[in-house]
Amino acid sequence: MERIPKPKNAMAKATSGHKITLTPRERDCLQGLADGLSAKEIALGHSISPRTVEHHIARAQAKMQARTSAQAVARAV
Repeated sequence: MERIPKPKNAMAKATSGHKITLTPRERDCLQGLADGLSAKEIALGHSISPRTVEHHIARAQAKMQARTSAQAVARAV
């Protein structure tokens, strides 16, 4: 899978076209989803709990006003 580009200022676009800031961990978790990994697999790769991964994904979704994690991944690209 293609990597989600890491913008210099860690910004992604929300639905309104406004740029929002994602934390490095939120970007890493979204990248894991884009690569087809489960929360558990992402957690093992980052030495955090699967629940923490789910939290980072949920925060990214909220920031991007995405209804699903797949929509958040698409908007982060």
